[in-house]
Amino acid sequence: MFKNLKLRNRILLGYVPPILLLIVSALLVYQSVRTAQRQTEMVEAANAIVDDVKDLAFDVAKMQRANRGYIIFKNERSLKSYEEAEKEFREGSEVLRKNVTDPKQMESLQKIIEISDRLAESTNGLISLVNQGKQNEAIKEFRSGAGISMAYDLEKLVEEFEKREKEILSERQKEQSSAMNSIVRVIFIGTILSVVFAVAIGF
Repeated sequence: MFKNLKLRNRILLGYVPPILLLIVSALLVYQSVRTAQRQTEMVEAANAIVDDVKDLAFDVAKMQRANRGYIIFKNERSLKSYEEAEKEFREGSEVLRKNVTDPKQMESLQKIIEISDRLAESTNGLISLVNQGKQNEAIKEFRSGAGISMAYDLEKLVEEFEKREKEILSERQKEQSSAMNSIVRVIFIGTILSVVFAVAIGF
């Protein structure tokens, strides 16, 4: 096919296509690497959110244990533990509010915060009764189940939030793997085409 071309033209033809392929491959690799980097960042962000949600669930459980301890035994250590857990829960909620991007997760998070606010208000009311010396009244109100019901709803919401976040993490890991595979494909195809051109020019 290329036998009738002058030597100079054959040399140029031998150099130009591989160089063009190299440039195109480099651009495609760069784009794929950028995509892979973005996916890696998104995976890391999703991992961080999953960890933060687990911490949130732990704070909820800690708040309930401390609440029961203070109402029943008026234990100052339990009160301090409750206040620390509530503070950590608030801080964790704010961190998630800033980092969560999924609309449905944002909606779920807002529900979690709203229920936690109502639960905190109810719990502070019980603590106030205990501090006023009305421990029996506080225990009676606690046993009525209103706070327990809110705590149960809160735990369920946190569990659902964590489940959805793990699904998001799985999706992003798949996208990350796909981006990495595309880099390999671009390099492989570019190399094969360069070899094919070189061999074709040689003949």
